Amino acid sequence: MRVGAYEILTKLGEGGMGVVHLARHEETGERVALKVLRTHVVGDEETRARLEREVRSLRQVRSPWIAEIVDADPYAELPYVATRYVPGPTLYDRIKDDGPVRGEDRFWLARCLAGGVAACHDAGVLHRDVKPSNVVMEGRTPVLIDFGLARVADDPKITLTGWLVGTPGYLAPEILEGTPATPASDVHSWAATTAYALLGRPPFGTGPSMAVLDRVRRGQHDLDGIDGSMRDVLTAALATDPADRPGLEELREWLMEPEVPWSGGDAAAVTKVLPLTMPLTAASVDAGLKPTLVDPDAAGDAVTEVAEVAEVAEVAEVAETDEVPPTAVTVAEAPVEPLVVRRFDPHSTPPPAPPPEPGWSPPSKHANLKRWPGPMHFLILVALAAILAGVVAAYPFLGAALLGVGVWLLRAASLSSDHLTKRREARGRKWYDGPWALIRSPWDLVRAIPGTAALTTLTGVIAAAVGVGFLALGVPLTAVLYAAALTFMSAAWLASQRVRDTVGPVARAASSPSQRWFVAVVGLAIIAAAIAWYVLQAGVSWVPLDDARSSRLPDVLRDVLRRAR
Repeated sequence: MRVGAYEILTKLGEGGMGVVHLARHEETGERVALKVLRTHVVGDEETRARLEREVRSLRQVRSPWIAEIVDADPYAELPYVATRYVPGPTLYDRIKDDGPVRGEDRFWLARCLAGGVAACHDAGVLHRDVKPSNVVMEGRTPVLIDFGLARVADDPKITLTGWLVGTPGYLAPEILEGTPATPASDVHSWAATTAYALLGRPPFGTGPSMAVLDRVRRGQHDLDGIDGSMRDVLTAALATDPADRPGLEELREWLMEPEVPWSGGDAAAVTKVLPLTMPLTAASVDAGLKPTLVDPDAAGDAVTEVAEVAEVAEVAEVAETDEVPPTAVTVAEAPVEPLVVRRFDPHSTPPPAPPPEPGWSPPSKHANLKRWPGPMHFLILVALAAILAGVVAAYPFLGAALLGVGVWLLRAASLSSDHLTKRREARGRKWYDGPWALIRSPWDLVRAIPGTAALTTLTGVIAAAVGVGFLALGVPLTAVLYAAALTFMSAAWLASQRVRDTVGPVARAASSPSQRWFVAVVGLAIIAAAIAWYVLQAGVSWVPLDDARSSRLPDVLRDVLRRAR
């Protein structure tokens, strides 16, 4: 089967707006996630024109945490939108199979999700439908899908009167009140999705949709099981009043250093209960509110379908009216602009960015920041470096060999981790992943040799140059060796991403909670001080070489430098 220029390979999923397939472009061979839209979603020319305008807006969104749109044709016999294909399970499936996210991955997932939402806002687009089933796990990295298209589904012409498009438990409470979505709405959905990943269950519970929606409106969430500042952050982001929620910039700034206590306001004060202006009871059905009855656990976090009234059981009949009910989301539309291009070309020059939606937040100043050690991590790394530098000062040859072997093992571990991540992306998690990585480790050690040789040569030359400079200044030998060893480790850290990726998580794990960090810093500092005292008392040992000959090397080098001057 073909849709446009794409050959359908297999079905990936199904939602309220359409069916998603894995497809391949017949000319380029590129694989994409092809969403074939339902006829009731784009049933007339006006709606298709609106979809084209939306696609033009969404085309501006670019982020590693977003499945960007690569092609679309709203006017095809089967209208479709093609996005970057992300192999991997949804966040809902990953949590269902593997349990809640733990450790440092909690902050990584929250930070990536916030980055994806911020990328939408930076382009003046709201995601509108952040939820576990709209997050695909590319290894340990979450990628948002279906961004922005929910606005098309909000069109009153294609939304049956009395129905609400969305997923109970992940819709912001103001949307349930009939208020248009804002960036704060995406923040609420981000917090609910992150809480689901950390808890392994929906933060607003399960059961009939009306019960879940009632808890959302009242702000009755359950975050038991999330400790520390992360709980305060999610509590603030789940506030019922959009004005009480932190902005994405504030959230992303804190997520760069999650060890710092949250200072975004009193968490207890932002979870106030709003009175129900329209109780979600049987009487509310007559008022026009009519969500489907979906159990998120049983239904796999499915999208609330826009269906015919007759297809839903246990709900009273609602008369059709031209008036949009209080629960529907309405967006003011500008006059339809003349359409010149009926299908955009992904290789053409992008059109000018459309005006941002009302209430969108400015670009975050942290968008391009990378993960570098914070003050707490830095102290852990300095203490570790001081211990290793002391070993080099006490036993220069053995210490230098230890540093070289350490770099080799760190790079091999990083290579093994990368291979395991890619294997799991392609085949999923298997019980034998650990044994397989162990069996494959000799090959990873061999693969790490060329990079290790290049890295140690470069950093060794830099360290030697620093040592020679200190010798020329008449600095004591132990201080020279300390300086050279610290230079080697600093250069290796700065020059190798693999070294940072392997050592960094260890330092971050030792830094949280604060009690563990204090014990680790004090313990490492005592060890470093003990080694320094030993070096001062025992002096430098040139084992395994002869001490009598080797100890003369610094003096000979000083004489050479003195003559050169």
